[in-house]
Amino acid sequence: MLSIFIVGCGSAAISSSSKKIFPLEIGNTFITQKDYFDLKTGIHYLTKTDTLKIIDKEISENEDFFFTNTKQVIIKRPDGYWIKDNSSKKTEAILTVKYPGNIGDTYSPYVKPTMEKNSTGKLSPDTIVGNWEILAKDQKITVPAGTFNCIEYRSDHKSLLTGKVHFRFLAWWSPGYGMIRNENYYHKEDETLLLIYREELLHEELK
Repeated sequence: MLSIFIVGCGSAAISSSSKKIFPLEIGNTFITQKDYFDLKTGIHYLTKTDTLKIIDKEISENEDFFFTNTKQVIIKRPDGYWIKDNSSKKTEAILTVKYPGNIGDTYSPYVKPTMEKNSTGKLSPDTIVGNWEILAKDQKITVPAGTFNCIEYRSDHKSLLTGKVHFRFLAWWSPGYGMIRNENYYHKEDETLLLIYREELLHEELK
């Protein structure tokens, strides 16, 4: 089929009622820009470009498994999109993007709390992945690839012992186009958030 490069206003072609928030077809390619910021100062220190491409597909037990050039497996299930690191047989798939969903819906990709003792024999406050929550729908987000109608997701990393938030993750996904922007924040002692990572869609090639 004819490939199309998505540039300009991405929200014009596919409505928010699309059943595919992550367009998975062999050959589909997603190119993103990743920016890294210093954890203490917030100063930008690195920019790099990454490419995610769907290279193969298998069907097992009525589920579609899509394989990527980054050694990941993406699985479409009724509750959303599950992603597994295929480089290790021990890694389990996690629910990365709940779709469809409603504002206020929460979901837990995985929670495996461990309470380990430090060198003094005391329990160390471990950090776990908190629940994701759908914060908004039809939110317009502009990135180098254009402007898209997005669903916004949020997740906080909290200490098991104190409940204190250490990191906040935000993600914007657009039906029909996939991930548009990711942002990671460090939760400082003064309760402010410091941007430490941002990923944005540069362009994508869809079959």
